[in-house]
Amino acid sequence: MTPSKGPRASRPSASDRSKRLDNTPPGIGATPRIPYSGHLDEQALLLRDQGRSFTGIAQVLDLAGAVEANIAFNRALRRRSSTEQAGLRSREVARLDALGERLRNRPDVSEEVLARQLHGIQRLRKSLFVA
Repeated sequence: MTPSKGPRASRPSASDRSKRLDNTPPGIGATPRIPYSGHLDEQALLLRDQGRSFTGIAQVLDLAGAVEANIAFNRALRRRSSTEQAGLRSREVARLDALGERLRNRPDVSEEVLARQLHGIQRLRKSLFVA
């Protein structure tokens, strides 16, 4: 039996999340559909630039999860000037590098879990540079 981590945080139900899908701008394509709000996206970018995790951003902005927070962050990033994008990307890559290093230095993480988490970091890194 694995030890309990305590009660999970309450998340919006599937029906609550689906009510927000009608707000998605056209042209989003294959990315998960989340509510589109320029203000929400800007808040996600600001919170991430302040060092918040994507899970933390999702909680603050009442998004379904970290994936949606990452999408909002990337949408806001792409609306910035090239110069601003370069600075934001540089800071984000540094955050991802530091996260990867912290994970590698944790003795309690199995090789399998480490590989999965590093793969996730690689996906986040890729999403910074792929439109």
